[in-house]
Amino acid sequence: MLKDKNLVFVFPYRGTGGVSLLFLRLAEYIGQNFKDDFKGIYLVDFEDGFMAKNKKDPSIQLIPYSDDQIEIPEQAIMIYQSMTPWTIFKNFNYKQDTRILFWNCHPFNLVPTFPGLRELMGKSRKFSRFAFSTFLFTFKNTCVNFLRLLENKSAIVFVDGPNVTNTEAYLGLRIHNPFYLPIFLGQDQFVGNEVSRAKDELHFGWVGRVVDFKFFILKHTLERLEKLSAKSGQKIKFTVVGTGDYIGQLKDAVKTFNHLEIEFIDHIGPSELTGFIKELDILFAMGTSALEGGAAKVPTVLLDFTYGELEQDYIFKFLYESQNFSVADYIGSEHYQNNNTSLDTIVDEVLRRKEVHGQKCYEYVSKNHSIDVIYKKFVLAVMNTQLTYSNLQEANLLRVPLVYRIFKKVRALIKG
Repeated sequence: MLKDKNLVFVFPYRGTGGVSLLFLRLAEYIGQNFKDDFKGIYLVDFEDGFMAKNKKDPSIQLIPYSDDQIEIPEQAIMIYQSMTPWTIFKNFNYKQDTRILFWNCHPFNLVPTFPGLRELMGKSRKFSRFAFSTFLFTFKNTCVNFLRLLENKSAIVFVDGPNVTNTEAYLGLRIHNPFYLPIFLGQDQFVGNEVSRAKDELHFGWVGRVVDFKFFILKHTLERLEKLSAKSGQKIKFTVVGTGDYIGQLKDAVKTFNHLEIEFIDHIGPSELTGFIKELDILFAMGTSALEGGAAKVPTVLLDFTYGELEQDYIFKFLYESQNFSVADYIGSEHYQNNNTSLDTIVDEVLRRKEVHGQKCYEYVSKNHSIDVIYKKFVLAVMNTQLTYSNLQEANLLRVPLVYRIFKKVRALIKG
């Protein structure tokens, strides 16, 4: 079935990033447990890249990435993070039997943006729709045609619903029967044990970077908790673990608080982090951090993201209430309801039934985001893809747009 196939995970990147970690963890899991299911397992990375430096399994082979022509094995199935078609690597020696699978790991992977306008387009769907109907019309059409080809060839998978809905909203199309391949936790990350009942003084926390798209919802959460504590008299300590460009703004925003006790910690090492999370009564988080909270049987509130101030009162929800494997959605009108009591209800529920909600979060993560479950889905996706590099060439999707080429040349001249 797949025993004659070579798996090739492609993500040359020197920094620490979610995709590098995702690909590496899956490759290592396959190497340790299912290496006989494939002919070989490969990572394409810089020799000093994240995956290359952190690879532990000797059965996984490294293909060093460079700007030169790169040889890939016969019968390869190449796993890419989704990208716009003109940015697909062209320096691989693709063969007739090479198959390609794209994994959409970020809501904007397939959304074309213009150099210098990326931030604005990310923040404003309205502006993006204008851009796609005017000066970026050709860019958008190319991406639409690319996505339709991937659908027809069963060559695209999505980590969650927000990836699908954001792509649909920006490209103005409908993705039919999306195949979900969510982010996952390793077997060793399920560390839940008996959950202690909540104490009179509650301890909540946040684990994650404090950056643009996370800052506003975190600030809103702290403001709502300050009001809750003032109104109810409930003692609450909140620990923020993480740094980022917006940490200073967050500290400034809470200076006037009189009821919520807030503690800031820059970093907690991996070996101590699980212990810290397990001591919390509620973890507020998004992404992998939220899954780690659930895997520790801690009641976890899944926060969504936005690039600006929240317009109304956000509706809070437990992790196990998430839809379509979402670990953070783009906040829209459906996430608001003025004067809602969702946060009050969650705090009250944890006071009364902490162990119940911790168990529900644990079961949700185990059922939907454990690596054992995801591997089975991954095998199906790998078996199904029929996309070849020649399909992309024949569809005339790989040519770099003229505007991009001009921009790159100008930038190169400026840099000297």
